[in-house]
Amino acid sequence: MKKYFLYEIKKSLPAAGYLTLSMTAWYLILILLFSITRLEDIFYNLVPLMFFAGAVAVLSPIKIFTYRTKKRSVDLYYSLPLSHRKILTVKFLTGLAVLYASYTVAFFIGMAASAIKTPELNAVYYIPLYFASLIPLYILYSVSAFAFTRAYKKTDGILFIVFWFAVIPVVLEVIDRIFYVYGVQPNYLLNCVINAQAYSPTYPLSFVTEYFGGLISNSFDKIWWYEFTPANQAVVTANIIAGLTLNALLSIGATAGLFLLEKHTKAENAGQISDSLFGYKTMIPIYTVCCLSLCISGSTALNVVAVVMTILISTAITVIYKRTVKIGWKQAVAIAAPIVAGIALGALFTL
Repeated sequence: MKKYFLYEIKKSLPAAGYLTLSMTAWYLILILLFSITRLEDIFYNLVPLMFFAGAVAVLSPIKIFTYRTKKRSVDLYYSLPLSHRKILTVKFLTGLAVLYASYTVAFFIGMAASAIKTPELNAVYYIPLYFASLIPLYILYSVSAFAFTRAYKKTDGILFIVFWFAVIPVVLEVIDRIFYVYGVQPNYLLNCVINAQAYSPTYPLSFVTEYFGGLISNSFDKIWWYEFTPANQAVVTANIIAGLTLNALLSIGATAGLFLLEKHTKAENAGQISDSLFGYKTMIPIYTVCCLSLCISGSTALNVVAVVMTILISTAITVIYKRTVKIGWKQAVAIAAPIVAGIALGALFTL
């Protein structure tokens, strides 16, 4: 396994070099063009770097684990004198090493350039920002890796990643709508009990960037949540803590599931219909119910169009899942039931 790991690391060096140069150049250009003497200026400095690194964390599993979706490549890899889990482990760690290596080089070169260009910065806070950002990047990487590997085809895996990154906020948006309908609101300023976006896997990286960005730029007291009243701040803080905790648990579960379920992987599944319970089977009904219930908030033409579009998209994704337009009565029921449930739930919101 050690020799294979070193082989994969060596093979990934060109990709690592390209990512490092791209990320570093991107960061340095922005530092040369903009300063960060105000909190708003982090959008021209830290945020683009974190966005680049986050995008690599989300998209790299597609490249790393594509071998599992092609019969020829999966036969080749599974013919190695290693267990499926060991091959997966090497691939997973190689991708993580490339991500962290390219990000680390870009971050510290950019940190030095920022400190030299703008001496009044509290540059010492770059250090905790770096270590704090490693965890959100791992959350993005692990969730994306788990979601993609639930599929037997590359296009299915990409859709699964999209599903997994939005499913929790969508469900919580519906729950918050229920709170709103029944009058459970802190007050009109906050206008929500559950900040659904705080539960997205992308939020931890956004949070640490804004938090430490405020400290670096001496603008911590101007971060947006300080605009709220003490009662609202308590609700915002509760959402932040709950969101960060949930995403940490999600990442742990994704990592454990990735390796524990690997023993059930079969080479003959490559290219076949992706029938995992963590994919289309559960995501299509969840999204159909939630999206329809959120679309139905009145009888305007826009609401009607949104409902029709949601139904059409749900049906289209089902066709992609089954890879056929021929739908039997069982599949017809599976499509119709979430539609009826979503419309019924949405109708309750309008009563």
